[in-house]
Amino acid sequence: MPYAEYLSSRLWQAIGASDATVWLDRPNGTAKTFCCLFATAQDWARLGQLILDGGQVGDRAVVPPGWIAQMQVPSPIEPTYGYQIWLKARTADYPNVDQQANAAFLAADTVYLDGRGQQRVYVIPSLELVVVRVGEEPESWDDAVIPNTLIRSLQ
Repeated sequence: MPYAEYLSSRLWQAIGASDATVWLDRPNGTAKTFCCLFATAQDWARLGQLILDGGQVGDRAVVPPGWIAQMQVPSPIEPTYGYQIWLKARTADYPNVDQQANAAFLAADTVYLDGRGQQRVYVIPSLELVVVRVGEEPESWDDAVIPNTLIRSLQ
């Protein structure tokens, strides 16, 4: 089954999302499965909610039990990263990655998906919060600003 069809039937339709577009390596080529999935902000929010809900949509397990938790286990090579998800703000405390934040996240359980141009899906389980950031690539960026501003406003 082609990747785009599998993704659509097993994940995207299961979370109630419209079909996303995958980027091919060339016309009629192979999908870039490591990146480059184009979807609406609403559908990214659905994916964030799936992460927040541990892979469940209602009573249905869309992702095998435990997979979301396993995604969030730090890599032995890079402690700020799990399975295709960032686990911590990339600050100067982590020399192996490009610094993207001036401070740690105020909620220690914050994780996020990192898209091109600083598009983000932040998931903060302790606050039952999913935040989607889309738009143009800013001239400067600090990954901690959006989640930390929201956390401060909710306290």
